[in-house]
Amino acid sequence: MTYLNTQSLSGIFTLITLILAVAAVGRLLGLDMGEALYLATLLVAGLLRLAYYFAGRKRNQRKA
Repeated sequence: MTYLNTQSLSGIFTLITLILAVAAVGRLLGLDMGEALYLATLLVAGLLRLAYYFAGRKRNQRKA
């Protein structure tokens, strides 16, 4: 059985906290809780995708 290390646990905690914080802002803007969580998850996933995309581009530029 594998165990999660501290870095993985802190990353998961950060992602969950970020999603819930964005959902709370969505609730303040008048969205239902389900809609707010859905949009928060999409927003965080999109931001992570952009971050990995740009990190990969930098890594490829250094190799060339």
